[in-house]
Amino acid sequence: MFLTKKRKKRKGQKAGFTLLYSLIITSIILVINAGIFSIIIKETQFAGLGRESQFAYYAAESGAECAFYWDAKQSSFDSPHTITCNQDSNNPSNSFAVGNSSISTFTITFLPKSYCTEVKVNKSNPVKTVIESRGYNTCDTSANRIERGVRIEY
Repeated sequence: MFLTKKRKKRKGQKAGFTLLYSLIITSIILVINAGIFSIIIKETQFAGLGRESQFAYYAAESGAECAFYWDAKQSSFDSPHTITCNQDSNNPSNSFAVGNSSISTFTITFLPKSYCTEVKVNKSNPVKTVIESRGYNTCDTSANRIERGVRIEY
């Protein structure tokens, strides 16, 4: 017959439960932190997209205002003219020949950030002019571009 010795449980001994509790609490905190970090990353990306969208809108608005100025003040789209938009020493190439047909199109590049605007002026109807301006946050067509548009009719 074998003699078995019974172990006596000491008072207050948890037999490893403290380690299990600490692992569970650590895991819960880690999951919560990962969720918060994911939300922060998405919000940062969203804020960046909002900023880039605003740049695209400003570019579209600038292109429409330039075309509107040259048409309203100079009647440049009624006959062949050369107009300039956003021309300075850093960007001397923003001069465009317009008025050769009822629809004039030109592209403006805004430096130093290289925002672009494609402007189309339609004067096919003698009593109505339509200016459509599409602004982009970048001129690079291979990058993720954000487009915003402005349309003026008068």
